Amino acid sequence: MKSIVAGHCGEALWLSVTGAGSKENSADVVKFVEPEIAQGKRSVVVDLSACTGLDSTFMGMLIGISKRLKQCVQGCLHIINANGRNAQLLRGLGVQHFCSLSEDAGPFRGAHPDGAAASAQVALENCREVEHHALTKGEQTAHCLKAHQDLCEISGDNRQKFQDVVELMDQKLRSLQP
Repeated sequence: MKSIVAGHCGEALWLSVTGAGSKENSADVVKFVEPEIAQGKRSVVVDLSACTGLDSTFMGMLIGISKRLKQCVQGCLHIINANGRNAQLLRGLGVQHFCSLSEDAGPFRGAHPDGAAASAQVALENCREVEHHALTKGEQTAHCLKAHQDLCEISGDNRQKFQDVVELMDQKLRSLQP
């Protein structure tokens, strides 16, 4: 089962990913987080303790959120409990250079008022599942294109890895426009 649960924990917006972080749910994260950043939220925590995998679109979306936080409110994205393959994937794309990345709860150990360790089970204030929004082909393609462009911007290695994907998505997006 895939889901993303969100809530507030102190001053941070907290997102907990269960199942895969993928192109199917990454646009939902953006739609949820953007208004929070616009309202001045400076810290976004993404807890991957229950995450079974990440695709490149989801990782690119994380870079996009990190860039937006830094541009708008001098904020920071914190990715925590990224262990095993998820940590390897994130580091392989250089994500750790644009946000804080911890294989454990990192700076959020004991962040909850009850003193509980940061995890998917932390009781969050106003906790709710991030709503899924159906996207048109054009919207989904534009979202995937932006995520991969963000990945390409952070390193030359990523540019080589994703250049063909970016070109294909750009062509597809242009073909979908009237």
